[in-house]
Amino acid sequence: MPTPREQQAENIIDLLENLIWPPEIEQDIWYCIQHDDTDGSDTGILKVRFAGKGDAFLSTDTHQGLPLRFRTESGGSHCPRIRNALMILALAIELENKPK
Repeated sequence: MPTPREQQAENIIDLLENLIWPPEIEQDIWYCIQHDDTDGSDTGILKVRFAGKGDAFLSTDTHQGLPLRFRTESGGSHCPRIRNALMILALAIELENKPK
């Protein structure tokens, strides 16, 4: 029997293996969020949009040439779900880069 963490990983991989489109997500709309280390500025925006055919577009503005940062909750995150989604994105990238 898998551990809870192993079961979670299996569920995420199952999710990644199928085309999804949550009903809350509309096509051709930019979904935007500002990262955690803003220092009072309005830069550091992560943006994602899905076209009518389902293609995904990802964009960021520049944050003084620095990477955008989404902290863990214990690190003072304002966006813990974004951080988790980025972890899933990293897993998806890792899976795509493995030889088939």
